[in-house]
Amino acid sequence: MNQSSRIGVVLSSGGGRGVYAHTGFLLALEKLGIQTAAISGCSADALVGGVAASGANIHHWAETLAQVRTQEYWSPDSWLQFF
Repeated sequence: MNQSSRIGVVLSSGGGRGVYAHTGFLLALEKLGIQTAAISGCSADALVGGVAASGANIHHWAETLAQVRTQEYWSPDSWLQFF
């Protein structure tokens, strides 16, 4: 790749699951040695893009996500409330 080539990443929306999936995607890019010059995201993945673009350690972000309990993150309404 020449000096003028740059890589940008756009993270699509994906809701809560996308936050985990796109965090893994960014970890994979890092592992492959692929550096990004720009990053953006849509919906929940704008959060992931913002974390990465801020210069925060993506490994620390992933470790924090791994400690989130399902009940804290995802608590759907009961069937009674649904109906």
